[in-house]
Amino acid sequence: MQGDVLFSSLGTSKKQAGGKAQQWRVDHDYQLMDVACAMAQLAKSGKQGMTVVNDQEILLRK
Repeated sequence: MQGDVLFSSLGTSKKQAGGKAQQWRVDHDYQLMDVACAMAQLAKSGKQGMTVVNDQEILLRK
């Protein structure tokens, strides 16, 4: 992953995912995995500053 901005609109419905737990995995856990990758790249690049926002809240501000 490279770049200065990460936008993710990944999401699903409970029906499409096959249940609430599976929906949480897509809508929450996968987003946090993206953030972890982005933070690792940020650390390698020496750049500073990151804000991650989903449709309900700010997940991380660094």
